[in-house]
Amino acid sequence: MQTLLMFLGVLVVVIICCVDLGGLGNVWRIANEGNRIEFFNLDSSPFVRHTFWSTFVLGFYMMVGDIGLNQAVYQRFASVSSLRIAKRLSIFFLVGIYCLWTVFFLSGLVAFATYSTCDPLTSGKITKPDQILPFLVTDKLSHLTGLAGVFVSAVYGGVLSSLSSTGNSLACIIWEDFLKHRPYFSGLSSKSATNVVKIICKCFYLC
Repeated sequence: MQTLLMFLGVLVVVIICCVDLGGLGNVWRIANEGNRIEFFNLDSSPFVRHTFWSTFVLGFYMMVGDIGLNQAVYQRFASVSSLRIAKRLSIFFLVGIYCLWTVFFLSGLVAFATYSTCDPLTSGKITKPDQILPFLVTDKLSHLTGLAGVFVSAVYGGVLSSLSSTGNSLACIIWEDFLKHRPYFSGLSSKSATNVVKIICKCFYLC
């Protein structure tokens, strides 16, 4: 549900801005004229931030690591009843994350197209580059009642989802690797062990 809310919150902003700017084609044209569309930059220099090698190739290995080695993701796979279901989940996850990234990339293009003639950062309206999308929502879409709330919900949904997964994973690691086999904890029932993990997880959130 959190993922759906995060996806829809940003997608609604992208769609409304595309309509206001004359369609996705116009957004793409403005971004292309501003040199923001670049797919096959094969420059091998390690000093160039975004190239084909750093995005497509290294991005592929990053995704393999996230799906196969990430503790939070592995916990989800381990909670299902069979390997077959886990494989299906990995495919769904991969498709979903690429759809989510596509929406995020489009939101960047929309923000650039909207402020192509007046950069909010250089004009002092915002102080950091990552403030541009929230600024876009409040600046251009504040007349639409409730849209700002939907966008904030999408952002917080993404943050809370990542935070809860990471906190739970760290708590489980501490229990399994450091506490489970100690004399005081070794005799605990499954229910008591679960309560200990919950307490550890809440301590992470408080910190």
